[in-house]
Amino acid sequence: DGVASLLVYAALLLLARGRWAPGCSAFSLAVSVKMNVLLLAPALFVLLWQRGGARFAAAHIVLCAAIQLTLAFPYLATSWRSYMAGAFDLSRVFIHRWTVNFKFLPEHIFVSKRLAAALLAGHAVALLALADRAWCRDYGGFVQFLRARASPLRLEAVPAPRVVILMLGANFVGICFARTLHYQFYAWYFHSLPLVLWCIPIPDVARLFLFLSVESVWNVYPATPRSSLTLLAVHAAMLACLFIVREPPLPSRLRKHLD
Repeated sequence: DGVASLLVYAALLLLARGRWAPGCSAFSLAVSVKMNVLLLAPALFVLLWQRGGARFAAAHIVLCAAIQLTLAFPYLATSWRSYMAGAFDLSRVFIHRWTVNFKFLPEHIFVSKRLAAALLAGHAVALLALADRAWCRDYGGFVQFLRARASPLRLEAVPAPRVVILMLGANFVGICFARTLHYQFYAWYFHSLPLVLWCIPIPDVARLFLFLSVESVWNVYPATPRSSLTLLAVHAAMLACLFIVREPPLPSRLRKHLD
């Protein structure tokens, strides 16, 4: 998890500096370490589409896929069926004992396919709503954005703050709807919490309260129904705030480093 997160932040730095091909390459390498990195993929797609439209996005998606195929080739050439079955094992059942976010649920509900389907549907709806109401608001919505930038006459500059906020926002949405969170998964988003919190329009006291609430929950071992409900409530509050953000500026010191 730490190695994957390190590559994600390297990709973010490259993308924020406008180095799209190296950034997508680093992102694909991160996916090769752990597939939770795909939580950021929807935001990357929006950014690529904004930058250069359908052809630009397709070219960089092909680049990401080529890296995946290259890394997987030794395994695909030996036993592609076993490799694909192991890499995309959607029937995996998680262990209730280790969950941090759903300890308040009975085990039979936690392992049920209905819960998995509901979380997947909620994740998709939340991403589409966020894209329509926040990410693509200036274009009139997500569908209008796709039409407007499908075949642009020129490349559009994408500000560094937008790159970082969209990517980390998409990651946070995935965290909120994760089927389970184990203790090591905190590395997926811990480092991004200050940025996310300081980009939503709430008082500093509230930001500190939410941050310390998340931190306190992840330091409860083993997780309890109360700690899980606390984490769920804090995540829900932060997610709701993301919908009312109108692309807040980053602090000048951070903006200077990204530029």
